[in-house]
Formats: sequence, C-alpha cells, structure tokens
Amino acid sequence: MSLRQHDAFQLLAATKRWRRPLDSMLAEAGLSPGQDFLLDELWQEDGLCQSELVQRLGVEQPTVAKAVKRLEAAGFLRRGAHERDARKVRIWLTERGRAARPAVEAAWREAEVRLGEGLAEGERVELVRLLRRCFGGE
Repeated sequence: MSLRQHDAFQLLAATKRWRRPLDSMLAEAGLSPGQDFLLDELWQEDGLCQSELVQRLGVEQPTVAKAVKRLEAAGFLRRGAHERDARKVRIWLTERGRAARPAVEAAWREAEVRLGEGLAEGERVELVRLLRRCFGGE
C-alpha cells in the first residue's frame, strides 16, 4: 500500500498545503513558522516566563528558548528580570512585537477563509468540529 493511500498521509499533506501560504504571509511580517503561536501567548498575557510559555504552547523547553532568542534578535521581544525570583526571566513584547499583531491576525483570517474553500458552511463547521474531537482542541 502506498503512503498516499493512508488517511494520516492525506491529512498531513493537506495541512502542509494549507500552511504554506500562511507561512509566506507571516514571513512578510518577519516571522518564521510557529513564532505566531508564541507571540499570541504574549499578546494574551505579556511578561510570561519561558517555563510558562513552554507549558502553554505544549512544546519542549529548547524549542521555546530558540524561538525567544530569534524573536529577541529580530526585535519582537525583550527579556527582563523577574521581580521576585532572580533565577527566572520574563519575556516582554517590544513595540515591534505588539505592532506585528494586525499582520498575524490578517494572515490567520486569510487562512480561515482558505480552510473553507470548496466546502459548504455546514461542512466547514463539521470539519473543524471533527478535527477538535480528534485532536483534543478547545
């Protein structure tokens, strides 16, 4: 049996095709794939510690450390001392980090439109419901 005949293969291939234009739009804002998720956590609550980002994003600590380092070098974030625990560092958005929000949100709105292409509204709603059910989304 060819890999292409597996449902999981089709889902992964579809995800990659869907994500490619989104990644391109994010790149125009100076962001790499996945950095939008980290920024979104800080847009919700600025000044989180790296360990809090690890927990909220559900990824490994080195992944967050690398993303923070790159976003800081690009001017989206800054690190600052934790006021009560010298072992911890808080991560804050810079003006550039806050200013990136409209572009990221526009990219995701466009991605949402593309998600429904070729589907009736009820089919799109059902697709999202099934994906959340399969993968434990909110």
